[in-house]
Amino acid sequence: MNAAKAIPTQISRRPMISLEWSKGMPPKGSKLASCDCETEGSFRWEADLSRSFQANLSPALWSRLDRRPCSVVLESSCSEGRADLVWASFGTSDLSAFRPVALLLQSPTCSRILALLKRESVRTEAYLLPRIGVEIKTLRGCMRQMVGERLAVVVGDGRFVLGPKFRLPEVEICSFEFKLANWRRALYQATRYRSFSHRVYVVLPSDRIPQNTGELHSFRRLNIGLMSHSTDGQSRIVIPAIKVEPTARHRLIRAVGMLSIPDPDRSYLQRCPVPQATL
Repeated sequence: MNAAKAIPTQISRRPMISLEWSKGMPPKGSKLASCDCETEGSFRWEADLSRSFQANLSPALWSRLDRRPCSVVLESSCSEGRADLVWASFGTSDLSAFRPVALLLQSPTCSRILALLKRESVRTEAYLLPRIGVEIKTLRGCMRQMVGERLAVVVGDGRFVLGPKFRLPEVEICSFEFKLANWRRALYQATRYRSFSHRVYVVLPSDRIPQNTGELHSFRRLNIGLMSHSTDGQSRIVIPAIKVEPTARHRLIRAVGMLSIPDPDRSYLQRCPVPQATL
């Protein structure tokens, strides 16, 4: 009797930046540490595809505006899933004035509260508690911090309005999901990033782009863009993603907080490269 083959599993939520990348191999257990059948002129590892895309980053492909600075985050936890790469442009916004409150915006509880508060309409603790799903002690602790930063204003006992200091900077967020071949899995994961992104793209090797009209229609129907990337660093948009507002405001608020403060483990602020012609 043949012994049953053990099927390895890969579960990891750690940031994917590692010194192991310099050896041409992604860290074991990382999201990009997967390999498909290699073909001539294709990528062997998803990490290779990701690195090539980053090295030849061309925001002019997905954004019509030449904006600086921009932030790039790897393995972002802005949503329920982890986007392989998140690019954000903050236009001419002065991030230095925004960063002191950015850490508060990263808090899941604070971001949910801010998404519910209004400038003109009063929100009570009774209104906020069931919609946020935390204990009263946690809610009040977050409110104290936000009131201290003038993100919220107390207008009575357990009554609040949005504070004068809460102003999201001008921002455009685009998320990317890299896959070697399994475009259906990539499409499923990409839909989750719509919660905080204005555009979402699935990036596949040039020789793995679906050709069937019905398969391509799946991307259009969900407004998920499809992009091809070749081993020589060239990217091409197969299906454009139409810019829309994120579907969950609290996740957008949290994402802006994370993207505006560089995390040395998985992100970096950079000057966007000179826009290139759309390929």
